[in-house]
Amino acid sequence: MERMVFLRTAWMKHYNGVTKDDLPVNGGSYVEQNRNGGEVYNFRSVKGRHYGYAQVSPSGRIDLKRIDPSASDGRLDDVLVVWLARDDRQDATVIIGWYRAATLYSGWQERPKGALPRVVGGFNSYIVKASVDDSRLLDSMERTFRVHRARRGQSGFGQSLIWYADAPGDAPIRRDALEYIAGVEKRKGRGATTNHGIRPRSEGRWKPIPAERRRQIEHAAMKRVKQWLEDELGYMTVDVSKENLGWDITATQRDTTLRVEVKGLSGGTACVELTPNEYRAMLRHRREYCLCIVSNALDKDGRRLRSVRWDAVSSDWRSEDSATPARLFELTGCRVELDELSIGQ
Repeated sequence: MERMVFLRTAWMKHYNGVTKDDLPVNGGSYVEQNRNGGEVYNFRSVKGRHYGYAQVSPSGRIDLKRIDPSASDGRLDDVLVVWLARDDRQDATVIIGWYRAATLYSGWQERPKGALPRVVGGFNSYIVKASVDDSRLLDSMERTFRVHRARRGQSGFGQSLIWYADAPGDAPIRRDALEYIAGVEKRKGRGATTNHGIRPRSEGRWKPIPAERRRQIEHAAMKRVKQWLEDELGYMTVDVSKENLGWDITATQRDTTLRVEVKGLSGGTACVELTPNEYRAMLRHRREYCLCIVSNALDKDGRRLRSVRWDAVSSDWRSEDSATPARLFELTGCRVELDELSIGQ
């Protein structure tokens, strides 16, 4: 049986330090009060390695023998460490990434001097380390594997931030998690993170686009978004663009459903308009709604995909790669009527 353990931590997008756009949440009272913690650098590369922190217990001890009875010397090699965090959008705890072939310690270790900035509160230890090439942090839209809390007579994690998943009833969860991880690695390779594309070129003032070219842009944008959802993120998609629902694609993966609106642009500036129907759907289904903007849609080498989703922490709409909220401007229209002309006028 594969050596495996689950560690719960605060939710972040990148785990590469605290920024205005990436504050740790759902990590306990200390994290909530200080917006900081030992896990904020769990996926920063330090000379080709990740050093992971988790508040595993008040004493900071892990029972390695529950993972492998032959464990000794206070460390265990070749462990699959699966990171969990609570996602407010899904109202669930999900897999956010993992370290493969990791070295797990029974107690905290001091991080290499000068390797990372000092963390407020003295959380400068680690409990596990792994090669960057054996680690994967999932894009927030890929975080769809839910791990449920244990209820009376059922399997799942409890109050502890470490879950060994070694009870007989935990076997199906372990199996499903391993299949999920293997599926992601089959699509995307063993390590690294998701990258949506490259930086757009600048564009000039807006100009009207002929109808046929508009159709080509929309088709290219839909194709790129479906490829991203299916091939890179592992969703199943259904084109509902003709059904007037307020979005173009319904995407599902396990317990997660996304309502995806696609906007294609000929240039690089990401400024789009939503119809009243689309805007109503965006507000009504904000937790599941995803606005995908494909810039330079007809340029195979220069096109770029950006996704905008509701951020439950900051209560605004944000792109995954932006440090500032998306700016939404509500527009109103009007009807123009002319008096009827009488015959002979």
